[in-house]
Amino acid sequence: MTNPFIVNHFDTCAWITISHEYNLQEILLCLLDCTADLTDEMRKESNDKLALRLHKSLKDRRYLVVTDDVWSTKAWDDINMLFPNDNNGSRIMLTTKLSNIACYVDSFSSHHQMHFLNEDESWKLLQKKVFLEEHCPSDLQEIGKEIAKNCKGLPLTIAVIGGLLSNHNRTKDFWEHVAENMSSIITNNDEQCLKILSLSYNYLALHLRPYYLYMGAFPEDYDIRVSKLIKLWVAEGFFKPIKSKSMDEVAMESFQDLIDQNLILVRQQGSNGKTKSCSIHDLLRDLCVREGHRENFLWVVKSAATTSLDDTNCQRRLIVHANYLKVYDPSSSLFGAINDSLKSMSVARSFLGIGHFGNQSLYLGFRLLRVLDVTDVEFSHFPEEVLELYNLRNLAFTSKSKLPSSISMLKNLQTLIVHQGEVWRPIEGEFLQLKYLKLEMMDLVHWETDDTHFPSLQHLILKKCRQLKEIHSAIGEILMLQLIQLDDCSLDAVTSANNLRQEQVGIRNYSIEVRITFTKEVRPLRKVGSSGQSPITALQMWMQKALLKSDTTVADVVEENGDPGSEEEAARVKPWHVYARRGKKMAV
Repeated sequence: MTNPFIVNHFDTCAWITISHEYNLQEILLCLLDCTADLTDEMRKESNDKLALRLHKSLKDRRYLVVTDDVWSTKAWDDINMLFPNDNNGSRIMLTTKLSNIACYVDSFSSHHQMHFLNEDESWKLLQKKVFLEEHCPSDLQEIGKEIAKNCKGLPLTIAVIGGLLSNHNRTKDFWEHVAENMSSIITNNDEQCLKILSLSYNYLALHLRPYYLYMGAFPEDYDIRVSKLIKLWVAEGFFKPIKSKSMDEVAMESFQDLIDQNLILVRQQGSNGKTKSCSIHDLLRDLCVREGHRENFLWVVKSAATTSLDDTNCQRRLIVHANYLKVYDPSSSLFGAINDSLKSMSVARSFLGIGHFGNQSLYLGFRLLRVLDVTDVEFSHFPEEVLELYNLRNLAFTSKSKLPSSISMLKNLQTLIVHQGEVWRPIEGEFLQLKYLKLEMMDLVHWETDDTHFPSLQHLILKKCRQLKEIHSAIGEILMLQLIQLDDCSLDAVTSANNLRQEQVGIRNYSIEVRITFTKEVRPLRKVGSSGQSPITALQMWMQKALLKSDTTVADVVEENGDPGSEEEAARVKPWHVYARRGKKMAV
């Protein structure tokens, strides 16, 4: 919802995707995140309490809620009572692929029925996908119209086939080959549609196939953060280094290739035009899961029944989705069955736990693991078996206990992401290959470290470390360091980070960028300014004092995606960012 005319008409706007297998708690939390201040305590509340909170937050407010991709009447029944009807112009918009769902929700109003494209519309769309503004060569028009006709008016199929044709030689022989394959496999059911979509996979460049299959690891309609996806790809070692390009740059190029071929959907873009989050269509995801299993590339655990020894023995990547396992039920025995099956695996290279697992215990003793991402599992104590995973390149986890100093035994780590818990005191010679370090919601006050602890570190991300008083100036001596990013940290930490950068500028080191991000509500910043001063004005004045000493210029106050309207509205609705680098402008 980006149309300002629509957005400004309502007090609150929200968009939720339901999909086949939905989790009511996640839906409630998603809606509350749009209407109220979502806290960690609220995440632990029952569905009944969350529903009551949501109802109260919407009461007497004009709201617009889009419920996307509803597949069952039960799903609608679960969410219908959440929305108060105050006759104040609030609206609920529902999208579904099933007409009976639309009639069930509202049998009196007329529904907007999306129609299939006719042959002429299909051909026009296919031409745009393949040739953009150019004209189709005369020798390809006849066979091109046949291909468009065989797409049966489905825009998804046209988009995917168009991406396939646009990335190969525009020869009559190749187009005839595509037309012959399509005409033999297109039917009206999903299985045949998967066969159509598999054409795009079969003609995908070999080096792109692992990237594409990896998308099957994420649940349906999952909002995939591109930064995380790139880190996982790099850790997997899907490609070889290229001169003059970093691993991240090579991975981003492959990511863009998949977007250009209409295999990945862009969900959110930043102000710089770069994709911040993405997703994959359900049918394309099904294709990734099917092909991934067939090639022993990945296995997605949906339940204990789908985790037989024969299924998992040869799988290189194991993905466990919490919402499939219904782990919130204390009487569930599924987790024990899953763990028993996991212990039989010997060749797994990657393990991802996706969804809110709570404090459940997962088996992690896979000796060959290179990627371990279990940030959604709340370990009460650091899992000791992780210390024996000497091949790990990427480690992301959540633990409320102190990080053991013996973690330095993981010599191959390149990415370390730690949520919660106490900080550890680094030791000289640790993490010789670590390039990316992210610490989130940790009990940091004074964290002492220097270049001997992380000699290869490039990116240091500190998020929601609100007790942090300072960043040790010795961090600036790390020769490879490019970025220090603070997300929702204390103003003392922001000042410390800027002082560190100024020290480096003083010795002619201009390579370190300091990036500061504040998101959601900005009430704490009211303390920065005088009484009655808006938070954005206060922040602008404070940042002028804190940052302009080092030749950084301040741009006008702008909202990330355009004109924010009032300052208060910009502060309430959108995240805002500060970038500090010598000779660059700062946007708040």
